[in-house]
Amino acid sequence: MFLKTQNFEVITPSENYAEKLCYYMKYYLKLMDDNLNNKSRNRNENAKSVIRWIIFPNEKEFVKDFKYVRDKLDDKTFKMINQYKKCIMQLLGKIGECIIIDRCDSDPEMNIKCINFATFRQNIFECYKTIPYSEYIAFGTSFEHIIFKNQTTGLYEQRENLNYNPNDMRKDIGWCKRNNFLWQLRFENAEFGCANNAKLQVKVTLDCTSLKLDKYFKTFTPVICFDLTNDLCKIQNVPSYLLISARDINLAMEMEIEAYFRILGAYATGIISDFNLNDLKIKENPALKQLFNTPIIDIVTKERLKEVGVIDYIENFGHPIIIGT
Repeated sequence: MFLKTQNFEVITPSENYAEKLCYYMKYYLKLMDDNLNNKSRNRNENAKSVIRWIIFPNEKEFVKDFKYVRDKLDDKTFKMINQYKKCIMQLLGKIGECIIIDRCDSDPEMNIKCINFATFRQNIFECYKTIPYSEYIAFGTSFEHIIFKNQTTGLYEQRENLNYNPNDMRKDIGWCKRNNFLWQLRFENAEFGCANNAKLQVKVTLDCTSLKLDKYFKTFTPVICFDLTNDLCKIQNVPSYLLISARDINLAMEMEIEAYFRILGAYATGIISDFNLNDLKIKENPALKQLFNTPIIDIVTKERLKEVGVIDYIENFGHPIIIGT
């Protein structure tokens, strides 16, 4: 059966996407800040002091502020701190996913390392002759479209992801053939006794011990972790073929996420009143387009959505919908 898919150039001016990304991040951070202010302005300010200290631990002013509030922290304040951290980490996780997809598409060595990791190869840096790496492009399994660069024209192209499922909350990275998007890269492992589509999961965290990874390991989904405090060693009894630090794959990629973390944290806690295109330094990256179609329910709590009537609307609508920005 021959399936005809739409094939066209995707114009991606970097300024346009950077502006949308700025809006996207500001929207969620402000929504969260307003919500916490309604609960307790004093606790929210104390929570911000802790977050500032976490982001800039060597800044004397923030160290002083943290020492002043640390004895005033109660359970409710710690919950606020965790909400800030969760929101920032979720935003960074989405950005990290886009960065890895983009780098796999633009850097053959990066594609080789990630494919090797996803297919449980012994050495992720080796080019295995049995894998036609150049034939496969990375994509987000939860993205509605697959975006890639045409090797002949150098232009970005967009195709429908025929395996797209709007209810898929896993948000893995997978690989499909350039000339047949239905043909996904698979791995077979006699030792594990399984065969499956090759895929990766991306996590960003300040504390690796808080990660819940069992569900990924049970489905043989290796995890690339942006461990911002370089503490992946805290996770014991997990084999290296299932978990790796992003800095061991590409140090520049890790540094890029760290820069986003400082910008988002500074904005969320009032260190800066705005951030702009120069702060983000975003190059043309069509994968970021997919970021703007992320279900809002991923970040905003169900309670908040029920408050504003969104949950009732979805139930009346009759089936799940995606709410964009």
